[in-house]
Amino acid sequence: MAKASTSNSTQGATNVVVVDEASTKTETAKARKSKPKLSLTDMVYVINNTRGPLIYKSARNLGYQVEWSQYGDEEPMELSEVISMRNSQRRFFEKNWILIRDEEVLKYLGVEKMYEAMLGIGSVDDIFGMTPDEIKEKLQKAPQGLKDTISLKSKALIEAKQLNDLTVINAIEDVLGYKLIEIIS
Repeated sequence: MAKASTSNSTQGATNVVVVDEASTKTETAKARKSKPKLSLTDMVYVINNTRGPLIYKSARNLGYQVEWSQYGDEEPMELSEVISMRNSQRRFFEKNWILIRDEEVLKYLGVEKMYEAMLGIGSVDDIFGMTPDEIKEKLQKAPQGLKDTISLKSKALIEAKQLNDLTVINAIEDVLGYKLIEIIS
């Protein structure tokens, strides 16, 4: 606790407050570093953030695996297993192959920085409803795994004639650095 002392003078109404800065800094640092109260047996919904199937094989529990068949599939996992995933197969987080929408869990895992770009987007489908300037802003900050997913999703939507807004397509192409559609002359 910060120590403060007050002194009053009988001749004038002077108040002096002395604060111990060292203890204030320590308290602030402890408050910032405290992790949310979660149990290792809590269930966490983990979402496939890749265009196709995804398989996680546990390094901790022999024979345990989680399979997602397509983009957007959700599978519940114990928090302890998600921690094991982070420790043994970090690429699931670094490449944004999975998505965890619970910010409290992301903070607990210490991976919220890896998800800053994702949390600002919501879902891959949300990109296609943004303005070209918003698309450029969000995709510039996005990790390569997310850019790859958006690229594949964009191509699929163009082929299915569901994405035909050239300003959106051009914005995505500008950030990705390659053409999504070939112009036939």
